[in-house]
Amino acid sequence: MSAPGRTGRSMNEGVSPASGAIPTPSPLGGVEHGYGAGWTLEQAMSELEAIVERVEGGEVGLEDALKEYERGVALVRRCREVLQRAEVRVEELGSLAAEPKGNGESSGSK
Repeated sequence: MSAPGRTGRSMNEGVSPASGAIPTPSPLGGVEHGYGAGWTLEQAMSELEAIVERVEGGEVGLEDALKEYERGVALVRRCREVLQRAEVRVEELGSLAAEPKGNGESSGSK
């Protein structure tokens, strides 16, 4: 997969797909830790892939590589959040599926 535009930046860099809002710069010169908040797992993973491609491909200098790394860390956090919520939901659904179908009646009662 190639990075859009080959300018060292993706087309959606700095813009959240969910809100279109531009993130606030952090004191480190990158973006706030909420970068990618509201993105789907697929959106975050796609942007992570693009970041890795740009950095590994030498398309960015040191300063931009550090900014990209910071964005990547925020996106990894987002992916973990989404996956953790999905895991909890799967466990909840598993618990529901394991419950007896009767209103508290056990199958061995007379």
